[in-house]
Amino acid sequence: MVDADLGAVVTGLTPAVRRYYDMERRRLERRRNRVQRFIERPAATFDGRRLEVAANVGSASEVAEAVAAGADGVGLFRTEMLFLARPSAPSEEEQFDEYRRAVADAAGRPVIVRTLDVGGDKPLPYLAWPKEDNPFLGLRGVRIYPEFDALFRAQVRALLRASAFGMLQVMIPMVARLDEAAWVRRVVTDEQAALRAAGVAFDPQMPVGAMIEVPSAALMIGQLSGSLDFFSIGTNDLMQYFAAVDRTNPRLAALADPLEPSFIRLLHQVVTDAHAAGRWVGLCGEMGGQARCLPLMVGLGLDEISLAAPDIAVTRGLVAELSAEGCAALVNRAMRAATGAEVAQILEERGHWREMPLTEPEIVELDVDCRTKEEAIKAAVDLLYAAGRTDRPREIEEAIWRREESYSTGFGHGFAIPHCQTGAAGASSMAVVKLRAGVDWNATDGQPVRTVILLVVREAEQAATHMRVLASLARRLMHEEFRAEVEREQDPAALCRLLWQA
Repeated sequence: MVDADLGAVVTGLTPAVRRYYDMERRRLERRRNRVQRFIERPAATFDGRRLEVAANVGSASEVAEAVAAGADGVGLFRTEMLFLARPSAPSEEEQFDEYRRAVADAAGRPVIVRTLDVGGDKPLPYLAWPKEDNPFLGLRGVRIYPEFDALFRAQVRALLRASAFGMLQVMIPMVARLDEAAWVRRVVTDEQAALRAAGVAFDPQMPVGAMIEVPSAALMIGQLSGSLDFFSIGTNDLMQYFAAVDRTNPRLAALADPLEPSFIRLLHQVVTDAHAAGRWVGLCGEMGGQARCLPLMVGLGLDEISLAAPDIAVTRGLVAELSAEGCAALVNRAMRAATGAEVAQILEERGHWREMPLTEPEIVELDVDCRTKEEAIKAAVDLLYAAGRTDRPREIEEAIWRREESYSTGFGHGFAIPHCQTGAAGASSMAVVKLRAGVDWNATDGQPVRTVILLVVREAEQAATHMRVLASLARRLMHEEFRAEVEREQDPAALCRLLWQA
């Protein structure tokens, strides 16, 4: 068994280990089933703000899969994959076929194609490339186009021709000056005129935009809007150049913190200036795929975020749990913060999320086949993961087991109340698992446990909340009549109402 979560390869599988991985498969399948329902819905906060969630792809073959995963379009098509690992550049026809296939598979959704972005960590051996002492600050992106004019114009022609088949948009990398944007626009205009004269179809309104990954570009959005139609923030390089941090150096990774308040202020300025100029603005860097940063993305007012296809459905579901108003307030607080650690603490608060009830039918399961206390605790925590209440189930299990090491949570009378307070919980939760057969819990009365009520309280809440809910539940369970009601009830919704009254 290859367990990528644990980073382990497990051999010699015993029956108990096989049961564990059967539970793991079910946990992941339940989470997938839950997020699938968001694929067909527009991504919108619960107070009504829309956010496009698009995909980052490296080839046309990935577009159909991204659409099936719920992508609103392609926010970043990296064309350099066409140019790398080959002895010569692809022809105009080869490129045209690739781009046409991408827009066709997008089925009417927008496809933003980034023009050739090489240099730095992506040299092309078949181009005459001078050795550079600092290639990340050297010939990269748009800077190489005038020198390799024929290469760039062939790509522009292929893109223009493909634009006749769908919603294709062109995005220029590494723009740092106004004259670079103006030069690209002139090239596009020249090639449009040539195609028109030759009777070749293209979209005359094809948008041309730029990656915002150089601080100088971030500070002149208004002026760039004179030549460009849209912007997409590339946070990987923008952070690298903004903070003077080589993002390939692991020793400096802590300095490339997207939660740094000054960086958030820069992002806010880009979005504000773009909207003031009537321009659309998205974000296609790794920051867009980090769930903890999603409230910032919403609060900044971005029109779109672009991320890896497997993360799209989950992200759409998370957007639905957010308040646009609360996220905007969060961004204002983050911009006034002193450190990234302070911003991280602000993100741990729940004021910008939809308030979840302590318990709901989605985290109740009846007739569960567990044979040990360990399996029962895992089954209860897995319900929280499947319901989107945590992305760190193992941390919750570890917190519960730390309490179990001090004393057994076997309450007696066939009940157990494992509990903890942890930062791994997205929402305070009470999950219920009714077991098919009793399991040993080292309970105070020696009876096996058949009903497990798992209480997890967010660390950000007061410790008194944890103990108050636990004490209230324990008092009710002392009464035989209440225990009998809980044991008899087979409707998850009714069981939630019964426990909520506790």
